[in-house]
Amino acid sequence: MEEFNTLMSFVPNLESTSVLQLGVNQDLTQALINNKVSKVVVVDSDQQKLNAVKSQSSKNVQFLDQNMNQINLNNQKFDFVFFNSLLLNSTDEQFVQVIANALNSLTNGGYLFFRESCIGSSQSSRTPITLIDLVQAKEHEENGKRYGFDLVFAKPNRSFSSNEQNADKVSFLFKKIELENHHGFKTLKEFMDHKQYSRNGVLRYEKIFGEGFVSTGGIDTTLEFLEQLDLKPNQKVLDVGCGIGGGNFLMADVGFFDFKLN
Repeated sequence: MEEFNTLMSFVPNLESTSVLQLGVNQDLTQALINNKVSKVVVVDSDQQKLNAVKSQSSKNVQFLDQNMNQINLNNQKFDFVFFNSLLLNSTDEQFVQVIANALNSLTNGGYLFFRESCIGSSQSSRTPITLIDLVQAKEHEENGKRYGFDLVFAKPNRSFSSNEQNADKVSFLFKKIELENHHGFKTLKEFMDHKQYSRNGVLRYEKIFGEGFVSTGGIDTTLEFLEQLDLKPNQKVLDVGCGIGGGNFLMADVGFFDFKLN
C-alpha cells in the first residue's frame, strides 16, 4: 500500500478525475480513492477476484466483468488509465491490444500509468525500451486527427523503494497527444531515440566529439569545469541533460562517484 501511495505522488493531480483501472488490485484502488478521484471503474475477467473486493470498496468504485482485450465501456472516456503487473505473461499482440483499448478510453490529454516487470527479472524478457516502443507503436484516429502516446517518464522501482520483491519493476507514465510529423516519426522523442540518438547516431557524434560525448566540449572542457567547481569526494552531483554520460564517467574516474543522471 505504501508503494502505491508513493506512486500516486508521481502522477498529475488525481482529485476529481475519472479512472479506468485494468485488473483487480485493492491496494491500487484504495490509493486512488485516497487521492479523491471522482470515479474508478475496475475491469477484470476473474469473477472470483471481483466478488472478493466489491464488499470492501467505496461507493464511487464500479466493477465490470470483462476481458481486458475486448472492453466495452459504452464510449465512456477517462482522465487516467492505471494497471499494475498485468501483462507479464502476455504476448506483444495482447499487450498492444490493451494499450489500444487504453488509448481509445482516454480523453485527449489523458494519462496512462502502469508498472511492469522488465528484463533483469527471471520472469520478463522485455526491456523498458521494448515496453515504450510497444506503447508508442499504437495510434488512434478521432475526428480526422491522429492520437498516440508520448512518454512522460519511466521510473525504476528501486529509485524510490527498498522492496526487493519489486526491484525489477519500472513505472511508466504516458500522455495521450495529437500526433505530428517529426521527420517521419510520430513524436519528437521517437525521432530523438530512433534517429538522432540511435546507436549509429551516437557513434557518429562520438567520432566527432570523443568517446562518451555527443556535443561540443569533450574531455578537455569537462576537466576545466571540474577544476573550477572544486568538487570533493562524496559530494553529490545532479547532471541535468547528461547526454550519454561522458562527463559523469569522467567524474567517477577522478574520484567524484556519487552522481545522478537526467
